[in-house]
Amino acid sequence: MFRNNKSSDSSTDYSCYKGITPRPPIHPRTTNNVGERGDARDGHTDGSHHHPSAASQSNLTKPHNIFVVFLLKFCGYLLLLLFFIIPAVIKIYPSILGLVVFCNYVKLPFGLVDYQNTTLHGLNNAYNFHLQVNEKVSLGAWHILPKDLKVPKNVELKASSVNDLLDNDNAIVLYLHGNAGDRTKSFRVNLYKTLSSRGFHVIAFDYRGYGDSSSWPSKSGLVEDASVMFDWLKKTARKKANIFIWGHSLGSAIAVELAKDLGNKGITFSGLVLETPFTNAIELADTHFITTFFRWLPYYSWVVVDAVKQADITLPNDQNILDVKEKILILHAEDDQIVPYTHGKKLYEVAKTRTKDPNMTKLITYESKLGYGHKKISTNPNLMDDFVSFMGIK
Repeated sequence: MFRNNKSSDSSTDYSCYKGITPRPPIHPRTTNNVGERGDARDGHTDGSHHHPSAASQSNLTKPHNIFVVFLLKFCGYLLLLLFFIIPAVIKIYPSILGLVVFCNYVKLPFGLVDYQNTTLHGLNNAYNFHLQVNEKVSLGAWHILPKDLKVPKNVELKASSVNDLLDNDNAIVLYLHGNAGDRTKSFRVNLYKTLSSRGFHVIAFDYRGYGDSSSWPSKSGLVEDASVMFDWLKKTARKKANIFIWGHSLGSAIAVELAKDLGNKGITFSGLVLETPFTNAIELADTHFITTFFRWLPYYSWVVVDAVKQADITLPNDQNILDVKEKILILHAEDDQIVPYTHGKKLYEVAKTRTKDPNMTKLITYESKLGYGHKKISTNPNLMDDFVSFMGIK
C-alpha cells in the first residue's frame, strides 16, 4: 500500500492542498554583535520592538551621561557669563571696576580684628589712633615707634600722650599700603618692624573703606586720606623732620599723586619709595593675569579701557612721576606675578627723565631666585641699608 520510493518525491501530488496559502519560509534568528540572539531588524535581544527614542532616553539617565550634559551646560553658562554678561555690566556700570582695583572687601569681618591691641600683631612699641578727614570719614591708624625709643613707664601708649614723641630727630615713614586687606597684614607688619628696628617712626593707616576706617574707597578719596595724614604729620612732628612716603602696589599710585600735589603746593618732603609700582592701570590690566581670558576679545579695549577712564582709576604713575621733585627709590622683584617687573623698569626709565641728576632716581631689582614676588621685598636683609644710603639719611 505504501511505497518507499525516494525518486517519487519530486512528483508528489499537492492537489489536496489547493486553496490553502502556504506559510513563508522560516529563517533562523540572527545574532547581534555581542553574540546574543535577537531581531536583526531592531537589534533587541528579546524580540520586542521598542521605539528608538526610548532607548536613547534610557541612555541619558546613566550617571556618566548626566555628568557630561551638566558639564557642557556649565561651560556654556560660564562662557556666556565671562564673555558677554560681565563685559556688558562693566560697559553699563564702569564704576564696578573699582571693586577689582581697590578690593577693600577682602578682609575679615569687622569685629574679628583687634586694631586697638597692637601687641596681638607683634607690635609692642605702637599705639592705635583715629584721624578725622571730614564728617563722614574717619581713618584708623597705627603709630609704630622706633625700637630704640624709650617711652617713660608712666606714659600710656595712646595718641594724646605719645604724639610729642614725633618731635625728635628720628625720621618718619608714612606708609601707604596696597589693595586688599588692611594695616594688620603680616607682610606689612614685617616692614613696620624692619623700619622701626632701624630707628624710624612709622605711620600706617587704612584708607577709607579699609580696616576700621569708615566710608567707601575711590581714587580721589584715597589721595585725600593720604594728604590729610601727611598734613597731620607736618603739624605734629618737628619742623625739620625727615618725612618719607612709602607706597606699595596700589599705594604707589597714591604716593606718586600725593607727591605731585605736594610739589604743586610748594611743600617738600624727604623722599619717595615705590615698592612694586606699575606704570598705569590700563597697562597693568593688559599684563595682569585676571585679564588673560579677555584681552583677545575684539571689544576688550572698548569695554575695559573705556571703563577705566570713565571710572577715573587710570592711576597714571608714568605721568604724575614727572612732577615729583624729590628722590625716588623703586623696588621691584623679577618674579612679581601681580605687577610684572617690566612696570617697575619702565617707570624707572620715565622717572630718570625728570632731572639730569642721576642720583635722584634708583631702581633696585631683586632676582627671581630670591622668591620675593609681590609681598616679600621687606625680608631682604640689605633693604634698610639701601634705603638709608640712597636717601642720605644720617
